[in-house]
Amino acid sequence: MSSLAYVTDEASGLQIIDLSNPANPIWRGVYDTPGYAMAVSVVGSLAYVADGSGLQIIDVSNPANPTSRGEAIVQGSVNGVDVMNGLAYVTDGGGLQIIDVTDPTNPFLRGRCDTLGTTQNVSVVGSLAYVVAWDYGLQIIDVSNPDLPYLRSAYDTPGFAQGISLLNNFAYVADGSSGLQIIDVSNPANPFLLGEYDTPRFAESVSVAGSLAYVADEAGLQIIEVSDPANPILRGAYDTPGESADVSAVGDLVYLTAREGGLLILRIH
Repeated sequence: MSSLAYVTDEASGLQIIDLSNPANPIWRGVYDTPGYAMAVSVVGSLAYVADGSGLQIIDVSNPANPTSRGEAIVQGSVNGVDVMNGLAYVTDGGGLQIIDVTDPTNPFLRGRCDTLGTTQNVSVVGSLAYVVAWDYGLQIIDVSNPDLPYLRSAYDTPGFAQGISLLNNFAYVADGSSGLQIIDVSNPANPFLLGEYDTPRFAESVSVAGSLAYVADEAGLQIIEVSDPANPILRGAYDTPGESADVSAVGDLVYLTAREGGLLILRIH
């Protein structure tokens, strides 16, 4: 596992932080992207940044001096990105675009699928892309042919779908004012609600590890037991300095960004 954290900081671009000692994180480098850095997916020595009006491809082999390798201008507002097998899947506000990044210096569009709602984030598993689309919930897109992606199904959550994490045929959706929604996607053609937990304010991001869902809520980090997805239970909470915005859980460490508090590293006992 890499000891580096790659954090998108909207107006300040990509921040690279050394976590070799989680108790003493050290800032290593920055790349100030031209737009608003919203999300990042790192594969090998390349960071793919969803940057408002486009996809920025940044070489991070030297963390102290990240450099641009290429970019793809995208119609719409790029909010989310996931990269797999030489393809970057980016949400562009009104749908999903698939960009070939085999040659990072010359990325090009392979295909696009329109969706309902304002697409926020995306997670790709196998031949399916799971897209959260604000007031239209979860959209499941078949990407087996990247040149002709198509909508397989959708599940309209009650809130504002903004974040997603997938584990064991379940889609865990951070659904804004409706908290955590747990959707069974074992049959991609027929997703259905299995369980839900209403977080205190506005759920923005979720990361699931083992039997716990870590939800970045405006009220702070919510830790929810999901061993029985039909009956999620609050296990604990952490009050962040300012609204929490994004979360990633790895082992017993949780990496949490807060709008007024930067990067927080929490150890879960």
